[in-house]
Amino acid sequence: MTRTTEPMPRLGKGTRRNTLTLVIVLGAASLGVVYMHRENYAANAVMMVALVFSLIVVFFVLERLTRQ
Repeated sequence: MTRTTEPMPRLGKGTRRNTLTLVIVLGAASLGVVYMHRENYAANAVMMVALVFSLIVVFFVLERLTRQ
């Protein structure tokens, strides 16, 4: 019984473009939040930490999806 192990089809440039647009949208949203709460530095710090954490999570999820 011989099985040919074909490589999984890699997700191409479309996913990379989607990742880039997602990052740009998140960055624009974070800039909007920062400009909205410019006086409140605590809210700024919390929002930036949350944004960085969500970006890291998104990149890990996309790495997992493209690696499958």
